[in-house]
Amino acid sequence: MTRSKLTGLAPYLWPALKASPALFGPLVVTATIIWAKLEYAAAHQQEVANSPATISEAASDPAIAGTFANCALIAEALLACGIWGLFKLLLGLIDGGLSPSESARSWSRRALIFCAACQYLGVIGLVLLSEWPSHTNSNVHMVGSYLLFFGHSVGIAVCGGLCAFLLRHGDVAGYIGRVHVAAAIWVMASALLFLALFILKDTPLPIERYWLVLGFTSVELVLILSLVGYLALFSTAIFRWELEAERTRKKRQWQAQQTG
Repeated sequence: MTRSKLTGLAPYLWPALKASPALFGPLVVTATIIWAKLEYAAAHQQEVANSPATISEAASDPAIAGTFANCALIAEALLACGIWGLFKLLLGLIDGGLSPSESARSWSRRALIFCAACQYLGVIGLVLLSEWPSHTNSNVHMVGSYLLFFGHSVGIAVCGGLCAFLLRHGDVAGYIGRVHVAAAIWVMASALLFLALFILKDTPLPIERYWLVLGFTSVELVLILSLVGYLALFSTAIFRWELEAERTRKKRQWQAQQTG
C-alpha cells in the first residue's frame, strides 16, 4: 500500500478504533460462549444427551472456567467501551437532532442514562458469573446471571423505545433506523420466552422435561447472543458519528489557526 493511500485512510483510523469495541465485544462473547458449549458437550456427551447444558453449566466446568473467564474479561472491557460509544452517539442525537420541547429532550437524556446504567449492570453481571463459577460460589454466580439478563434486557428495551422516539421526532438519518427498534422488540420477545421457559422447566407438565430443558437452553443461547449482539448494530453509526466529530474538531482547529 502506497503512502498516499495510507494518508487517505488516516482520518478514518481513530473513529474506526473508537467504534470497534461495539463490534468486537459481541463477537468475543459469541465466540467464547459457543466454544464453551461445544467443549462441554464434547467432554460430557452422555450428560448432555440426557439434559442439555446451560451456558452457566458449561462456563462453570473446571476445565473450561479459566479460559472462559479470561476471554470474558476481554469481552467485558470491549463491551464497556462500546456502551460508552453508544451513549455518546444517542446523547449527541438527542441534543443535536431532536425537535420537540426541552422537556422531551430532558426526559430522553434521563432515559438514556437509565439505559446505559442497565447495560453496565449487565456487564457487571458477566464479570460476576465468569469470575465466580457456580462450583466456587453459586450465590455470586447466580447474582451475575440475573444482572446480565435483567440489565441488558431492560436496557435494550429502553434503548429501543428511545430509538423509536428519535426516529419519529429527530433528525437521525444515517445513524438510527427501524432495524434498531425491531431488534429491541426481538430481544424483549426472546427475554419473555426465556423467562417463561425458566419457570416452566421445573414445573410438572404433560411433556417430557428433556424437551423443556432443550427449549430453555436453546432460547438462552439465542437470547444471550442477541443481548450482546444488539450493541453491534450500532457500530457503523458510532463510526459515522465519531468520524463527523473528528472532522468538526479539525475544522475548528483550522478556523482557529486562520483567525489566530
